[in-house]
Amino acid sequence: MFRNWSGRRVLKTFGGLAVGIVSTSIVNYLTTNHLALATSNSSKLQNSNQLSISKSKSSPENILVAQNPVLSSPITRTINGAEVTAYSFYRYYNPSIGDHFYTVNFAELGNGNGGYISEGIAAYISTQQYPGTIPLYRAYSGSAGDHFYTTNLSELVAAGGLGYVYEGVAGYIYSMPFTGTVPLYRYYSSAGTDHFYTTNFGELGGGKNGYVFEGITGYVIPS
Repeated sequence: MFRNWSGRRVLKTFGGLAVGIVSTSIVNYLTTNHLALATSNSSKLQNSNQLSISKSKSSPENILVAQNPVLSSPITRTINGAEVTAYSFYRYYNPSIGDHFYTVNFAELGNGNGGYISEGIAAYISTQQYPGTIPLYRAYSGSAGDHFYTTNLSELVAAGGLGYVYEGVAGYIYSMPFTGTVPLYRYYSSAGTDHFYTTNFGELGGGKNGYVFEGITGYVIPS
C-alpha cells in the first residue's frame, strides 16, 4: 500500500500484454519517465516489438516482449452486447518472497517456475479491447518483490515513485459490472509487501491474515 501526492491511500496493480488498444504516448512516456502520467488518443499497436520497456531481472518473462505468448483455449461469452473472446488469467504465488503473480501468458511461468507455484486460474480476461473494458496495467518492484495491477494511471505514477517498473498491459477487464462478470477484489499485505487479487470474496473477506481489503479493481469473467 502507498499514498499519492495528496496523502490519499492508493492501490497497486498492473498488467503485461501488447495486443489490442494501448496509448502509444502513454507507453513511451512511461518508458522514459518510469510511469509518468500522460494522456493522448489511443492507437492500436501492431506488434509487441514496438515496445522497449525495461523490466526487473527478478520479474518473470514479460508478455510485452514475448514473441509467441501461449494463451489458453479461448472461451466466448456475450457481455455488454458484444461477443467476447477471453483467456485464462493464471495465478501464481512465490512463498519465498511473498508475491502473487497473474498472467494470461502461460509461457511466463507454466505450471510453476522460479519459486512460483501455480494456484490455478483466477479468472478469464480478454487480450483485446471490447465495449466497456479498460486496460489492466502491470508493474513490478524488485526490491519489494511485489507485482502490482491497476486500471488507474495515477496509481502507476505513485508506484513509479516507489520503485515499481511498468511492465505492460496484462489484459482488459470491465470497469463496471455487466451480466456474466464478477468483481476482482484487491488486497494488500504490508508485512509481506504483497498485492493479492481474487474473485472469491470468501478467501479473505473484508481482510484477514495480514491482508487489508482495498476494493474492487474491475470486473472479470469468472473461472
